[in-house]
Amino acid sequence: MPINPLFITDFNRVRLEFVGHYRDVCENPASSTLWLDVGRSSVLDLTYQTLPVKNDLSHFPVPFFDPRDNRQVTLPVVFAGSPDLMQQQAASIVSSWFGSRAGWRGQHFPVMYNTLPDRNAIVFATNDKRPDFLRDHSAGKSAGD
Repeated sequence: MPINPLFITDFNRVRLEFVGHYRDVCENPASSTLWLDVGRSSVLDLTYQTLPVKNDLSHFPVPFFDPRDNRQVTLPVVFAGSPDLMQQQAASIVSSWFGSRAGWRGQHFPVMYNTLPDRNAIVFATNDKRPDFLRDHSAGKSAGD
């Protein structure tokens, strides 16, 4: 049965309600002809489409961490190459912060080098040490500039 996507919000519950009749009047609610069994092997098949989201941190920590999502947090950490000590410390702090938010969900922080994954990721870069996919971006300015 198709569901209008306008009814889908950021948190949803599906409730099944069976309304059945075997007579026009005087039905016995305990009659086996009125029962519906939704078994453990029943499935709900969803077709969904991911919507594009602008690079905007105003909803932080979303999209990196969504407190309404009960799955394990998987957040790739990307470096241009072998990270120096400062980048390692920065990645440790950020990963620790997200890990504390993940709590019981668990967390996984795969490390990638010079490759942008097909999902949201935290990229650690400096003007001198940038991944190739950021080469065309203008250089950042320091707080003193």
